[in-house]
Amino acid sequence: MNATIGKNKRIVLWDDYYIDSDKTTAKLCLNHPQKREIVMRHDEAWEGDCCAYHNFFRDGDIFRMYYLARDTKTEVIWPIQPGIVCYAESKDGIHWKKPSLGLRECEGTTDNNIILDLSDDMFDNFYVFKDENPACPDDEKYKGIAVSYANFDEAIGEVLWCWTSADGIHFKKAWIITQSGHFDSLNIASWEEKKGEYICYIRDYHNNEEGKLTRDIRYITSKDFKNWTTPEMIEFDSDVEFQLYTNTISPYYRAEGVYVGFPVRYTERTVWTENFDELCNRERRRFMVEKEEPRSGLALTDALFMSSHDGKKWHRFDEAFADAGLERKYNWVYGDCYFGKGLLETAIDDEDSEETEISLFANDGHHSMRPTRLYRYTIRKDGFACYRAPYSGGNIVTKPFVFEGGELEMNFATSAGGYMRVSLLDEKGERLEGYETCDIIGNSMARKVKIADEENMEKLNGKIVRLKFEMRDAAVYSFIIR
Repeated sequence: MNATIGKNKRIVLWDDYYIDSDKTTAKLCLNHPQKREIVMRHDEAWEGDCCAYHNFFRDGDIFRMYYLARDTKTEVIWPIQPGIVCYAESKDGIHWKKPSLGLRECEGTTDNNIILDLSDDMFDNFYVFKDENPACPDDEKYKGIAVSYANFDEAIGEVLWCWTSADGIHFKKAWIITQSGHFDSLNIASWEEKKGEYICYIRDYHNNEEGKLTRDIRYITSKDFKNWTTPEMIEFDSDVEFQLYTNTISPYYRAEGVYVGFPVRYTERTVWTENFDELCNRERRRFMVEKEEPRSGLALTDALFMSSHDGKKWHRFDEAFADAGLERKYNWVYGDCYFGKGLLETAIDDEDSEETEISLFANDGHHSMRPTRLYRYTIRKDGFACYRAPYSGGNIVTKPFVFEGGELEMNFATSAGGYMRVSLLDEKGERLEGYETCDIIGNSMARKVKIADEENMEKLNGKIVRLKFEMRDAAVYSFIIR
């Protein structure tokens, strides 16, 4: 029995965690974000075509964004091109500004949005979060995480450092987090209030069954952000092994105890074939293969979607959540689909709608010799995946749970010719007489649904039941029992 479908708890339908798969005929389906407008062009003198690792969060009345600025035209210093850390702000999460901070000099002026440069460290990433731990000192309220390549020593290996700030702008290098890992992508940390600990997701390698080094995602935990556990690999329910660069893992703000991630999948092809002669950007790709290193022109990246109920065991769709899209001048490259870390709820651009949606951001034009562009993508709230039935019909049946509450609220969609009908079953799956809705049609993120009158619903409190959704040309994204 699964008794976790409690009152006022949002149940997102991105896996079979709450679903009785043997009794369910609707299909679990991955959805895809919609590419929107360019929200930022990295065309300042200190930026370029390799700007990446955008991360952002809401802080009171503003949204704060941090990113790494660098360019292929800068001098290459092993093992990476050095980057500088920049800052941007927004009032609505859509329109962003690069404030003049006056902190670091570039080309004879401090009129820029640079917060850290090569005088501070040699950066390959920089992630910032606001520490909500009540015990956190005020001068450490904003924490940055970054690999340090300054004074790199092969014998020691890479080092992941903590940076601290009182205001989110002025940072100082503070202490080492861990040296166990390979940190050349965005490493993520957060304070977990319910668990009373910090969790940090980092990148590393392992040898696969063929003995090949494979990029993976690991986690470490800490009570004080200074003493950390030994890294452990996160687990997937898929038997397919992919090389994963980033993780961009976040607690999902609309469902307690649920995590989401949009890892970059790295696919390396080792031989130039006739396909590459026809693929977009052939000349630039050929140049990188011949003058730099083969993988820079042969490897490709896209983004996956994964979710978890504990942050350690993950359901991952093996199909791309987002790919490079229709071929253009500078896409289908190693560097596509690096989604920034963070989910922002923004207004839907429709004068007749008062609803909101989720905005995500991904950079475009990596290694293109022209300024990186940051695109906004949008997706329905709770809409990363869903259970869907065709017109021929299908159903969802939950695992048994202890009933609490009364009214049902659904995030769902049907066609005009389709419908959805919701009923309550007993523990064994037999229909409970009098507990069934009428045919429901429409498309709503918060439709209130009456299964029975208040008196009859109260009779079920404390009893073990199941929910059944009968569907025709319809989808369910999430639900709440109020």
